[in-house]
Amino acid sequence: VKSRRARIPAALSAAAALAAAVAASGCKTCPLCGAPWRGGEDFRRAAVEEPRTVTVGGSVTCPERITLLPVYELHIRLADLRTGASICEKTETGLTGFPVFFELEYDPADVRQGSVAGLSAELLSGGEPLLATDTRTSVVAGTNVAGANLVLVRSR
Repeated sequence: VKSRRARIPAALSAAAALAAAVAASGCKTCPLCGAPWRGGEDFRRAAVEEPRTVTVGGSVTCPERITLLPVYELHIRLADLRTGASICEKTETGLTGFPVFFELEYDPADVRQGSVAGLSAELLSGGEPLLATDTRTSVVAGTNVAGANLVLVRSR
């Protein structure tokens, strides 16, 4: 009976011999997991690139006391300030009170590098605005933002 110390080096040398034999035979994939090998000699898995997303988050508040009806919707929008094109938007329903916290996610590749975007919000009833932000909160497009505070006022 071999000791435990003698079995570990034997197992490692067997694994190394298997890897060398597979590499010498010119195989392009790992026989154990099927991952491609770069150049037939690189035993690392090919890198899988994750899509990068950017998050803009914050809260919407309303200084007025209003009763939120079930039909009300809060529409939050991030738009390019130069072109007015929407980058991303979200509609919240089932509102119970203010503040309403939000997060918008988008792919920064969809935005021109260095452009400035603006956050805005509207409280809608049947598609008609009741309250809206009267100023846009500016953010640099393509960067993560937390803590943006949007304030709703009466729509004129």
